[in-house]
Amino acid sequence: MAERLIILSDESSKAAKYRNLIAQIDALSAGETDLIAILANITASLKQTFGFFWVGFYLVKDEMLVLGPFQGPIACTRIAPGKGVCGTAWKGRKTIIVPDVELFPGHIACNSESKSEIVIPVFSEDTITGVLDIDSNRINDFDETDAVFLEEIVSKINNQKSSIEKRKLSMDELNRKTVSEFKQSGKLPLTVVLDNVRSLHNIGSIFRTCDAFLIEALYLCGISATPPHKEIHKTALGAEDSVDWKYFETALQAVQHLQANGYSVWGVEQTENSVSLEQFQIKTGKPYALVFGNEVNGINQDVLNICEKTLEIPQFGTKHSFNVSVSAGIALWECYKQLKKSLFFCRLKNSI
Repeated sequence: MAERLIILSDESSKAAKYRNLIAQIDALSAGETDLIAILANITASLKQTFGFFWVGFYLVKDEMLVLGPFQGPIACTRIAPGKGVCGTAWKGRKTIIVPDVELFPGHIACNSESKSEIVIPVFSEDTITGVLDIDSNRINDFDETDAVFLEEIVSKINNQKSSIEKRKLSMDELNRKTVSEFKQSGKLPLTVVLDNVRSLHNIGSIFRTCDAFLIEALYLCGISATPPHKEIHKTALGAEDSVDWKYFETALQAVQHLQANGYSVWGVEQTENSVSLEQFQIKTGKPYALVFGNEVNGINQDVLNICEKTLEIPQFGTKHSFNVSVSAGIALWECYKQLKKSLFFCRLKNSI
């Protein structure tokens, strides 16, 4: 929309002017993702339409109302809860109309030309995030018509604020690493072993999870397929290029290799004496590996026999197991939460 406001003639009713203005505010705000920009245009629109002496917003910050976008003479920059008309509306959580500010107890005289005032709280769900404050240089200039339409305008701010806060981020805004940056980044001291995982989509999904949590490496064993493969790429979406991987003929060989290099290897499997995930405690200073098994048969018994321990993800429904890629996501997130401190120290060391 062009930055031009259509204002009805003075012969039009106050209600008609508000209706005309609200439609234009909707157009001005459409697609805008910056709340301050939206508030600035609302203040300008109200002042231009009605010629109010002062129009502006105070925003809640650090338990104070702090001056936001406004049109008019300079104003008080901070107002405490319960102080003046704005602070009283904030504390009382309701619109206040003051016909004569001189008669309002505790009125804050930011400007002596202000004669009457209306203040409308701005809500975000059940929390007040600010107030819309409008002053007139005429006595008794506000009534219930102003209250009804200004509350409607404020409700639109609430909806707009909610959509801004919940706006999906673009790919650029996510600011993810390039493959080169990923390769150079510190990794969790954690390797994932796939023992005869049949589905290429499951393998691709686990590649993607390993990328998300900065896993050190992924070992593909037995019948587990290896990149490059279009079916792996469908779910990995390029993570097969970022995550380091190796192939072993058997998971037994992969586990023996890891143990020879000082890794504590755990099988993610339901066994006698398995440790429930919420009781799993990683000891810092030692690298770990998690083994995930075939979609039907799980981890080979000869592999389980040499694992240090087994880890079980608790379930409470009718099914006996999770999909292997889901199991990997749950277990690796728990590991990340426990190991992220070691990742921080790795980054710190690399920066020195």
